[in-house]
Amino acid sequence: MSKTPMKLIIIAAASDNNVIGKQGTIPWHIPGDMKRLREMTMGYPIIMGRATFESILKAVGGPLSGRRNIVVTRDKTFRYEGKSTIGSSETDVVVVYSLDEAIVACDNAAKAFIFGGGDIYRQSMDRADMIELTRVHQTIEGGDAFFPKRVFYSISV
Repeated sequence: MSKTPMKLIIIAAASDNNVIGKQGTIPWHIPGDMKRLREMTMGYPIIMGRATFESILKAVGGPLSGRRNIVVTRDKTFRYEGKSTIGSSETDVVVVYSLDEAIVACDNAAKAFIFGGGDIYRQSMDRADMIELTRVHQTIEGGDAFFPKRVFYSISV
């Protein structure tokens, strides 16, 4: 019996000008979208870059609970030394050095979510099975992290 391959899903919210971040934060607050993101990803691995992980630590005080947090970094000295449990939900944090290693770290989950930032999104575009994109109808000035533009030219609707 062969195992079904893992589904790799990009999940993001981007402004009309493709901004996904500004000064280490998400430049909007949409509670309904955050709830949807939580419900979709709960129980599944999430793959993100180091800067995205650090912004989550700053925003919520720890890794996202109920999900394996897989952090991709080029910095071989980066370690996560913080608590790995928030509330009653045990949370696993794994640090890896490439997208390939991140996919292996998903341990054959049924699906995994690409959580950002811009560089991780770019690396995963050709490997993703699906994109869950929330379009935030605002133009954000001064953004410093962007969702890849080329995706909109490669999707048939």
